[in-house]
Amino acid sequence: MYTIEWKGSPHFTSDVRPSSGPVDPPPLIVLHTMAGSLSGTLAHFQNPQTEVSSHYGVGRKGEIHQYVKEKDGAWTNGRILKPTARQIIQRGGNPNRYSITIEYEGKDRGGAIEQPQYQAGLWLIQQIAARWNIPLTREYIIGHYEIDSVNKENCPGPFFPWSMLMKDLESGWPLVSIRHNSIPIAMGYLNNGTTYAPLRKVAERLGYTVKWDEIEHTLDLLGSPGMK
Repeated sequence: MYTIEWKGSPHFTSDVRPSSGPVDPPPLIVLHTMAGSLSGTLAHFQNPQTEVSSHYGVGRKGEIHQYVKEKDGAWTNGRILKPTARQIIQRGGNPNRYSITIEYEGKDRGGAIEQPQYQAGLWLIQQIAARWNIPLTREYIIGHYEIDSVNKENCPGPFFPWSMLMKDLESGWPLVSIRHNSIPIAMGYLNNGTTYAPLRKVAERLGYTVKWDEIEHTLDLLGSPGMK
């Protein structure tokens, strides 16, 4: 699957949630677009003067950085101003205390993201939602613009793939990592345990040994191709 690289930020509020879920009501997942690059965002979040952070960052190549623990509140959403998300309107207060935030690298791209980045973000959202029992719906997965529709109307941006993301999340199909000798080469869906079956047949016909890990949802192609 994916590796989450801990980076850390000094900017957070401790213990806004228990150390593990689920909680009632569940936290929201709020999606943002970075104002700069992945490396620049890391420097910004770690700068002791900025007082800004997020829980996660997803790079264009599919890298995942974590800056704040999920049980703590990241300083990322700012103030509520003319909100449009129902959960924000109902809860009010400080949204940093009841949200888990993800920043996507993509300055000046209007929210458009690369395919590796999309897949990494999709996997990350699934993991967060499973830990905290968050419904995979637009009521609980929102954009920054739904908290502040005045100053953050372009966050995560007009080209962010909301329709595709929600369709993939609501399908309920777990992601499968396809690896060659333990190196990830592709991602796909496991649909009732059958999606990987055609790939298994083709791979075995090419001479690979195919290993399926039910717990990790990984399909590993071992060895080198050699037609049988």
